[in-house]
Amino acid sequence: MKKNRTITIKLSIFVIIPLVICCGCAANAVKQEQADVHKNIGISYLGAGQFTEALKEFLLAEKITPQDPEIHYFLGIAYHEKGLNDKSIDEFKKAIALRANYSEAHNYLGTIYMDRGHLDEAIDSFKKALSNELYGTPVLALYNMGVAYHKKGMDDAAISKYNEAIARGQSSILVPLIEKEIGIILFKKGDTDNAVKHFQKSLELSPSLVESHYWLGVCFLKLKDYESAKSAFKSVIKLAPESDFGAKAKENLKYLTVHQ
Repeated sequence: MKKNRTITIKLSIFVIIPLVICCGCAANAVKQEQADVHKNIGISYLGAGQFTEALKEFLLAEKITPQDPEIHYFLGIAYHEKGLNDKSIDEFKKAIALRANYSEAHNYLGTIYMDRGHLDEAIDSFKKALSNELYGTPVLALYNMGVAYHKKGMDDAAISKYNEAIARGQSSILVPLIEKEIGIILFKKGDTDNAVKHFQKSLELSPSLVESHYWLGVCFLKLKDYESAKSAFKSVIKLAPESDFGAKAKENLKYLTVHQ
């Protein structure tokens, strides 16, 4: 009898343990589901530009699942949109601590460092974002790295990263912007002919990109192709008459009208 009782107790323990584990899993699943509801509502508020409401939802989600890196990532975005960049940085760092290869968090953190003028830290963050082979949008980090190198005065490195971004994200909406940035660098380096090619490529991909029209006009003005310059400046005025580029285009067009 004693032997049978021991066997019965041991068997009971093995029955109870899975039940406890299953109950724990179910409880965790419920918590995750509740947190996801708040997180998804917060994401909707972010998209609508209601950053305070988004922040409230993400904070509620954090209380339920504080170890979820995505919640800290979205908290970082919400704080950034509210201008609370110290808190934003803290949240992105929490997200990265929970998921070391969180490329989106590394990239976003890099943009904040770049806005603050901490260019070396920014570049390091972009490199960390790109170190993850599963990163779905490397063109973002490459573009941002190009901007950072340009701000550092390292234009060759900037162009290299811009070209890599184009190669890895040919269908990205960033490509027209990247072509424009390359054009600006080349124009300032005195390579006006090649600058024109990049501005034209930018406009092939995005015909309403005002800044590319403006810079194309400036290039044609330098090349003394005055009719093409006029056409480019007129496009700027048509697309964005009240913008800073529109005002500059009007001045250039007036100059050309008087002197040509």
